[in-house]
Amino acid sequence: MVVKVYGSDFASAKRVLFCLVEKGIEFETVPVDILKGEHKDPEYLKLQPFGAVPVVQDGDYTLYESRAIIRYYAEKYKSQGTDLLGKTVEERGAVEQWLE
Repeated sequence: MVVKVYGSDFASAKRVLFCLVEKGIEFETVPVDILKGEHKDPEYLKLQPFGAVPVVQDGDYTLYESRAIIRYYAEKYKSQGTDLLGKTVEERGAVEQWLE
């Protein structure tokens, strides 16, 4: 199943895309034009009630907030692609520092 990533070209969707590429996860992008107000469209608000980007749909599962999305895929595909979580508590601390 292909992951759908909703977002704009200049928002934090890029960090999610980098994560998906590093993990080797197939995805498609769904553009959301913030300048045109598409993030406030009633259909989009069903995915993200605050109208923010990015949002991902992974089958029936919908998740928003880029940092939560990155943590989700880093854990879900832990054994695939680049290790994004760190192997030691110190590495994990550094990962968390950069995510915040």
